[in-house]
Amino acid sequence: MSSAYTPGLSISRAAAITRRRELPLPGQILVKVGDLVEAEQSVLSAETPGELVIVRVAEEFATAPTEIAQFVTVSVGSFVKQGEIIAQRTGLFGLYSDLIKAPISGTIEYISTANGHVGVRGPADRVTVSAYISGRVCQIENDSAVEIEAHCALLQGVFGIGGERTGEILALKDSASTVLTAKALAQSSASLAGKIIVGGASFDCGAIEFARDAGARGIITGSADIQTLEKAFNLKISAAVTGNEDTSLSFMVTEGFGQLNLAQRVLNLALEFNGQPASINGTTQVRAGAVRPELLIATQAPNANQRIQTISTALDLGSKIRSIRAPYFGLVGTVTDLPADPLRIETGAEVRVAHVLFQGRANPVVIPRANLELVD
Repeated sequence: MSSAYTPGLSISRAAAITRRRELPLPGQILVKVGDLVEAEQSVLSAETPGELVIVRVAEEFATAPTEIAQFVTVSVGSFVKQGEIIAQRTGLFGLYSDLIKAPISGTIEYISTANGHVGVRGPADRVTVSAYISGRVCQIENDSAVEIEAHCALLQGVFGIGGERTGEILALKDSASTVLTAKALAQSSASLAGKIIVGGASFDCGAIEFARDAGARGIITGSADIQTLEKAFNLKISAAVTGNEDTSLSFMVTEGFGQLNLAQRVLNLALEFNGQPASINGTTQVRAGAVRPELLIATQAPNANQRIQTISTALDLGSKIRSIRAPYFGLVGTVTDLPADPLRIETGAEVRVAHVLFQGRANPVVIPRANLELVD
């Protein structure tokens, strides 16, 4: 019987994790190697140039560019407030004045007699990057990146939306097979504000909206459908690359699309760490260099003899798998055959394949093994 390595979603209560934190441009490192940091602590900072607004003085005064120096009332490097006069031309016998006012508050960057323009640069914007996970700074690279290492409980999902957030775990006991509604969440005695909610086979649209409006930071559930998510979050969702959506909470499914129960081991992990601070990231990329949505819960370093519990990566007959590529993306099924010889597929490549019977279908289909991940 043949077997192969296939990617699987990790579920571990004790994993060594390293996360790289990086600025989009050179900036300032706020920590040093060996520092212990909290998830929400800023570790990097940089300033991005403010908006440059061009004022066309010569055009507004209908004069030659070389003549604007006599009308401009500011100098390069001076700060002006929005609405402050930056150029003035007095009419015949001083009976009237043409005025040009600063369109924004900022610094005069240039006064050009070549084109008759004045440039006003708005205040710089400060960009900060947080540690994301509570841990130790293990490496610093130049002036734009650091690495944070930590021992965490780790839970990966199959799909998510929304970027990085932190919150406290709120595990909904005995909910693995339940479709959660706004009414069910409202009847819960727990406050949802600042929480990462874990539970349910799925959340309906009302439940997602209720959690968002109550101030939840994240939702982790068994399954979902794109239509419900697009309605609840009022956006168009790509199933291939996510993470930059303008949402107030992050959302992650662990089992797939459709109506699938939350795995009990997922709920058990959340129950074990219920009430503890955690980090969630819904960013998903299913193309080359796959990126999985994740939940990280910082823990104490494991003992030397403590076993790291993760999902097996051996693919065998009867293995429960999920497809991670179109046209079967997100579907869950069972391996019925593992041919030993490679098969030539439509692209012309020869690859090892598996025969998979998806739930609710009568006949198995042939799929490249690289397009599958283990569920159990």
